[in-house]
Amino acid sequence: MLHNRLTIRLVLSLTTALLIMLLVSMAITLRMQEDTLRAQAAERAKQFAASQQIQLDLAINTRIKALRVLKQNLIKWQEPHPELRDESGLKVLFDSLWLIDREGTLIDYWDVDANREAALADMPSLADSAVFQAARESDTIIISDPVDNYIGYPPVLQFAYRLKDDQEFLGVVVGNMLLQEHDLFRRLSNLEIGNGGYLSIVSHNGTVLVHPNPNTTLTRLPEHKFARFSDVAEGNSRVVHMNSFNDVPSIISVNRFSVTQWYVAVVQPEEGVYAPMHDLRRTQLQVFGLGGSIAILLFVILIYFQIRPIRTLSKQTERIIAGKAQFLVVPKLIELRPLVERFNSLLMQNITQKRTLEERKIYFDTVLQTSPIGQFMTEPSGKFEFINKKLEELTGFTLAELRNTGMRVHIIEEDVPKVVEAWTKVIKESVPSEIDFRFTRKDGGVIWLHVETTPVFNQGKCLGHVGSVRDVTSSYAEIENLRTLATIDSLTGLLNRRGQEQALTKAIMNARLFNDKLIVLVIDLDGFKAVNDEVGHDMGDQMLKEVAQQLVKNTRETDFIGRMGGDEFIVILPKCPLNRAREIADRITHDIGNIHVTLNCPGVTASIGLTDLRDDDSDFDELVRRADKAAYAAKHAGRNRVFEDLLL
Repeated sequence: MLHNRLTIRLVLSLTTALLIMLLVSMAITLRMQEDTLRAQAAERAKQFAASQQIQLDLAINTRIKALRVLKQNLIKWQEPHPELRDESGLKVLFDSLWLIDREGTLIDYWDVDANREAALADMPSLADSAVFQAARESDTIIISDPVDNYIGYPPVLQFAYRLKDDQEFLGVVVGNMLLQEHDLFRRLSNLEIGNGGYLSIVSHNGTVLVHPNPNTTLTRLPEHKFARFSDVAEGNSRVVHMNSFNDVPSIISVNRFSVTQWYVAVVQPEEGVYAPMHDLRRTQLQVFGLGGSIAILLFVILIYFQIRPIRTLSKQTERIIAGKAQFLVVPKLIELRPLVERFNSLLMQNITQKRTLEERKIYFDTVLQTSPIGQFMTEPSGKFEFINKKLEELTGFTLAELRNTGMRVHIIEEDVPKVVEAWTKVIKESVPSEIDFRFTRKDGGVIWLHVETTPVFNQGKCLGHVGSVRDVTSSYAEIENLRTLATIDSLTGLLNRRGQEQALTKAIMNARLFNDKLIVLVIDLDGFKAVNDEVGHDMGDQMLKEVAQQLVKNTRETDFIGRMGGDEFIVILPKCPLNRAREIADRITHDIGNIHVTLNCPGVTASIGLTDLRDDDSDFDELVRRADKAAYAAKHAGRNRVFEDLLL
């Protein structure tokens, strides 16, 4: 039902809108949460990197100052200098201390590991080492890159000062920090920042000094990644979103040490940064799901009550359709009142129009049923849709019987071909038509029917056909009666002059009444006197009979044929087109010219005069005289021919 479909559509529409709104709200919330978490993570990384950079700068400065004091003491005391193992303050800051003379020989040392310290006794000359060469040439502190080429020593960072007195190079003092064992580096590598974040230190050439993954320590960053690190450290934001050391999308804050060309990086993987957002998403889905379910339930309830007036209108409409009511009840809902009032107005118009149509139909049916002639309507295919009472009386068949059997089975067999031809043309070409044929009534009687049909068009489309049917049996009977009464010529059996006058007078009257064509032929035999003179009057009589038979053979049943006297004949052709009349005249001329072959007598031909009815013809005599003159003209023009006197 309409209101049920409307309810479903409203619920679906509102539910869809609600779901879209909830999804958009959740997406916006998550986006804002993502931006907030990203900004917070970036700020946290930035602050933590800055604080760690300060602390590490302090730690390195402390070691530089302590080593500088030792350098000054060694220059001051020279020989014998204090042993390095007695430097308790430095032993807290470094994992080992070396004193190298000007030749590069290790002359004093201390190591936190006794085994390594014992192995230092066999340390070869360090004169070629990078840190010795660099310190020899500089008065400032030298901080090396990781060194891992000392026999028996793990990777180490070296802090070195040159010993010089009065421009004389005395040697180098070195403080070593083991990358993987020193408390400072171990603490930094184990430092956890947020959810999965960590701290890393990278040297000036991209070597990773500190990283929680031992396999990453002492590896070199790709050039493009290290260049990015350098650019970030020199920039203002000092935060970048990029893949980390292990190609994990991360938020990274980079700061450069102030006392050395190292970089401290705080790395926070985005997965850890956005972890709270995943929990928020689950919570939102639960909240939105519950809220959406409650909202949908409320929608259904509200729509149910709001749609109730429409359900009422739907039921009232069904009652109107069923004929149990005429109008809708105007509802209290203001929004629906104009619609209902307009609908009721249309119903009133419909009732008025229907009443008018019914009255006109009654009038029309009365006209049809009281019509003195039969009336019918057919479909475009020719099947009957309506017949009036008069047509039922004429045929004896009801509409149902004619629809069931059709007309063809009741038509006399000799007339079927011409009726089928005419009716086929009517259906295929949608043209008017009229035809006479014999019809067998239901009671078995045979009558002549004159049927006229006209197609009905609407915007070029044929809707069907309408037509009239008249019983013309009396006309045909009258014609037959005229023929019988006028056939007093015992020789030919044709109309005599009296019959000709009656037939021609009636034909002229019908032609003028129905605006039909009327053609008259006058036939004058050529050479007939020779038959009487040479063969005898009996052969002459036989010749006249044969001529009469040829005239009957070449004309229609509705035509009139008469003998004017002697060897002159007349043919009256009602409703005959000119071309058809010419064909009839030519056939008559031909057939009469061949009679002598059958009778074995002198040849006889026909001179025929052909004329038509004109508006100024006052009576039949004028028409006959004109045809007779035309026959006379044909005879003098050479005989055996047709001469026409027509009004062109």
